Amino acid sequence: MTLQYMVHSRYPAVITLLSYILRVAVSFLILIYIARFGEWTYILYWLAGFILARIILSRLLGDNYPKKDKKEQQLWK
Repeated sequence: MTLQYMVHSRYPAVITLLSYILRVAVSFLILIYIARFGEWTYILYWLAGFILARIILSRLLGDNYPKKDKKEQQLWK
């Protein structure tokens, strides 16, 4: 979603930064909530779920980004 908004945004760096801060804040708050229970195994479960969700979402949404034109592709090679 961040990439889709960046393409049409006037300030793509701000969109990227806000997206990053939001994702880190949510992850951190969930980790703190789980850590309050006092068992380190819960944190390992959360970490495994986080990594698994990231892999699954990357595969499901991996090709869902704006296509580059030929000039732009040459710039990135």
